[in-house]
Order: sequence, then structure tokens, then C-alpha cells
Amino acid sequence: MNRAGDASARAEAKFRALLESAPDAMVIVDGEGRIHLVNRQAETLFGYKRGELLGRPAEMLIPERLRSPHREDRAGYFSRQRARALGSALALYGLLSDGTEFPVEVSLSTVETEEGPLVISAIRDVSARKQIDEAQAHLAAIIDSSGDAIISVTTDGIIRSWNDGAAKLLGYTREEMLGQSTIKLLQPGLEGDEEQILDAIREGKSVVEYETRRRRKDGKIIHVSVTASPVRARSGQIIGASQIARNSTDRWAAAAERDRIFAELERSNKELDEFAYIASHDLKEPLRGMHNYASFLAEDYGDKLDDEGRAHIDSIKRLAQRLSTLIDELLHYSRLGSEQLSVRKIRLDALAAEVVRDLQPLLSETGTEVSWPRPLPAVACDPVWVRDLLQNLVTNAAKYNDKARRLVEIGYLDGGPPTTFYVRDNGIGIAPQHWQNVFQIFKRLHARGAYGGGTGAGLTIVKKIVERHGGRIWLDSKPGEGTTFYFTLAAGNGPASNRPTHTAHALADPTAA
Repeated sequence: MNRAGDASARAEAKFRALLESAPDAMVIVDGEGRIHLVNRQAETLFGYKRGELLGRPAEMLIPERLRSPHREDRAGYFSRQRARALGSALALYGLLSDGTEFPVEVSLSTVETEEGPLVISAIRDVSARKQIDEAQAHLAAIIDSSGDAIISVTTDGIIRSWNDGAAKLLGYTREEMLGQSTIKLLQPGLEGDEEQILDAIREGKSVVEYETRRRRKDGKIIHVSVTASPVRARSGQIIGASQIARNSTDRWAAAAERDRIFAELERSNKELDEFAYIASHDLKEPLRGMHNYASFLAEDYGDKLDDEGRAHIDSIKRLAQRLSTLIDELLHYSRLGSEQLSVRKIRLDALAAEVVRDLQPLLSETGTEVSWPRPLPAVACDPVWVRDLLQNLVTNAAKYNDKARRLVEIGYLDGGPPTTFYVRDNGIGIAPQHWQNVFQIFKRLHARGAYGGGTGAGLTIVKKIVERHGGRIWLDSKPGEGTTFYFTLAAGNGPASNRPTHTAHALADPTAA
């Protein structure tokens, strides 16, 4: 072999080596569209052995629906013989040996040989990149369709992206805000808010629902809730922040109105409590006078009156005494709304023992047995008020009972916090339609003389005591079988909103979900 032949052989060997080491699948096609040469990457990519490809039409590597257009493009390319760089590559689809299609990017170039021009195709599988591009496009569409303002900024607060939600919320177009500082959006005097957010981002922290204010393009100030998260480069370095701003103006207005109403209710309740206290106190004096004068009449003129006249005087004294008792109950109720709680930790069974001792005459007279089968837990409460609560519930349980053996049980349900206590009896029971009525002041379900009388204020006072402790009270009852009053005392014992896991009283609790 002469020197020229050696050089040609070395060049061809070098070319083949370069072809094999190329990172892309290389397919060399002649003027008739037949595969002249492939590299190892082409075998791996398409799933064919080299011998299965050589001499075959290049269209075997393309889905059938694209083969006819490809032949026309190939013929045109050979006539022009213009290289197509990688950056201007064709977006096509390849066909694997098993018939699966996949997206590819193809770059073409021409080389002159003794046999004529050959086209070198560099083929790259872009499935992963296409998936990323589609995911990014999908994410961009979601961001643009969001009703919230979604903005990306640098760590210095320079805006890099601006979605349609931001344009709608703040009035500026994307073109107006890209490259601008977020200071443009701040209400004067609140520049420190944005700096606090950016300080947290630079430290790698997220900010969740930061309430602040922003200035719209039209100058209007709106309340917004901002959530911001750091944006990191591949290296992990923080390069900016993603901010989501949601209009909270209506929520702020609603909260302000709610606070105003609560303040008004608190003021009104305080005035009512004060009025009830003063009015009740002032009513006591003339009542005492009425009672005293009725007593004087009975003492000085009783022997001059007939039986009917003396009965009328007794009725005046009795009614005056009853009205005095009602006023005392009203005074008690009004104080419950104004006096401060004196909360301390105390075992409820200690209070129950005091109540049983104080009510012993009533319990003995009615034949009532009061028990608590297991020790009652400690609870944070005002002992004076909760003692009054238990006394009212036990008194009712003893009085409203027609059984030969009257039973009252004090206990609690497992679960919480807060702990759910109960007072259960085997008495006359309450019909469901009256369950809420029993808590209304001076509301009686029975005739005045039935079951020992009473003012009708006891359960109202019980409900007020429970509510002042942040708790709830409800009942479960069956006429003729008995009643159970449930209550929680949330002051210092956990949130009042917790529901006990009990099924029997769901209907009795109007707030139960």
C-alpha cells in the first residue's frame, strides 16, 4: 500500500473512532436514503444490532406517519447540502425496534466521499428534556391561571417573574414590573415588612401568611397575606424567593367588623349586668317594706280580720318573699357576668363532698343517694362558682325525681382535654323539645308547686358558670328514665372546642358537628 493509501486508512480509522466515541447516536445515510454507517450509541438508542441497520432505509428509524415527509425533506437537503447546526436541530420522533415512539433532536451535516455525498445525522433522545419542558410549561400555566399573585424576586427584592394574578391584584402589567424593586409596591412606612421577609429568605427560612399591606398602581392600599419561600440554585445557594400574595382586605374588614360587634356586645352586656345589679338592689328595699308592713298588719290587726283577710296578708308576704328570692337569683346571675374568675386547681370530688354535706337535709328528706364511682380528676376552675354549679345540678336531680330510690351519679368521660364531666340521675327526665328551654332564666317546665317549687334560674346560672369557664353544657334525657347533664370547664384545661367522643348526647348538643 502506498503512502497515500496509508494516510487514507488512518483517516478512516480515526473517523470511525471519533464516530464510536460520540455521545449521540450517529447515523450516516447515502443519497438514496440507505444507512451507510452507525455507531454504538445508535445501536443502544434504537435497540437494533448494527447488521440489522446497515443498507436499510433510514425511514425504518422513523414512525410510519412521518416517513413520507421525511423522504421529501431528505431529497431537498441533499440538493442543498447545507449543514444544520445542533441549535437549529429538527424536532422529530424516533422509532425503537419494539415500535415505541420517542422524541429526538436531529442535527445534520454533509461529507463528500468517493461514493458521493453522505449525510451525517446526530440523533439525541430528548424524552427527559421534553418531560421537563412540558412540566415547566404546565407549571407556568398553573401559575398564570392562579388567582393569587405569584412573584419571584432576587434576594435584593428585584422582581424576576410576575403572573396574571399579580397583574390583577396589584394593577401593574408584567412588562411594567419585571426588573423593578418590590419597594414600588409597598405602602409608605411599611418598607421594613418586605425587608423582614427578605432577611428570612436570605437565612433560608420560609415566611407563612405574613399579614401586611401593598399599594396598587391606582394608589389604593390593600391588605395582603404573603407566603414566601427561598429559591435555590443547583449548588444549594439561595438566589431569590418565590412570593405568593393573597388579597386579605375582605378578611381584615370582616375581622374589624367582628371586633367592633364583640366590643359593642361586651359593652352592652356590661351595661345590662350593671343595670340588673342596680335595679335588683333598688327593688329589694321596697320589697322589704312591703313584707314588713304586711307583718305589722298581721300582728296589729290580725284579730280584727276574718280568715280571708288574714289569707290575703299571708299571700302578700309570700309573694314579697318570692319576688325577693327572684331578685336574689337575678343579682347572682348578673354578678356571674361581671366578677372575675378566681381560678385554681382543685379536685372535683372535694367540691362534690362539700355539696353533699351542705345538701344533707334535702338529700335525707328526698331519700337521694349521691355517688361518684371513681375519683374525679383535678380541674382548673373557680371553686366557689363550680361548687354552686354542682349544688344546682344535684338539687335538681334530687327534686325532679319520682322514684322510691333516687340516685345521682357524678363522673367524667375518658378523653379530652378538656375533661367532660357529667351529673346523671334516674328522675322524671326531660322531653327532647324542652332540652334547650331548661337553660332559659325563670323558665319552668312544671307547675310552681310541683317537685318542690323553685325559681327556674338554677340551670341558667349553671350554664353561665360553665360558659364563664370557657366550657359547654348540654344534656341527654329520656322521660321517665332520667337525665344526664354534660359539661366541660376549659379554663386552663385545654381548648373549649374539643368534642367528647360519646354517642348518646350528639342530638342534645346543638353545636355538635
